[in-house]
Amino acid sequence: AQLDGQLLEHEQLHFDLAEAIARKIRARFNDVKNACSEAGGTDPIQEMVAQADRELQEEQRRYDRETSHGVNARAQEQWKRRIRAMLN
Repeated sequence: AQLDGQLLEHEQLHFDLAEAIARKIRARFNDVKNACSEAGGTDPIQEMVAQADRELQEEQRRYDRETSHGVNARAQEQWKRRIRAMLN
């Protein structure tokens, strides 16, 4: 039962990490509000989203690696604090 709880928390933090990256993307969109009205204006948006996706994938892999997929309780707690801070 404890392992199930650890696994659930680990997976929930994957979701929270994705939300933190999504918030970064939304914040960056504020810098390109008129992109659709300019020729080629969406190119920076496409690159921004691709970069954010790469960042998300790398963070997700790093999170799994450093926490041993949630088994390493100490590392899991560190990531939990880090992700919570990103969301505040």
